Amino acid sequence: MESLKLYKGTRSMPGYKAIVYVDGKVLDIGPSRAIRDYAPDIEFGYFGAGPSQLSLAILYDVTGDKDTSLLYCQDFKRDYIGQFDQDGFILLESQIRQWLGQKLKNEEGNQ
Repeated sequence: MESLKLYKGTRSMPGYKAIVYVDGKVLDIGPSRAIRDYAPDIEFGYFGAGPSQLSLAILYDVTGDKDTSLLYCQDFKRDYIGQFDQDGFILLESQIRQWLGQKLKNEEGNQ
């Protein structure tokens, strides 16, 4: 069984810049910016462009699927990234996969 990732958002000092780690390594947002460039930096705890970029980056990191990640990144921002406390968060890959599975199941039911 493969191990599931742990996403941890925090803030750097000085500057209070958002940083997200995946299993202790900084999340590379480059691949997500190649899909859609919402913002040059990631953010969380509100509903702007930076959180959109983070939402897309995390979904793409989990799924590896550009279309799915882009399709659901705004919903993911609304349900998770925008809701997080400004000081930080912890999110498990299993939570993301469960959330995405429910989204996909709802889509199938609406067709």
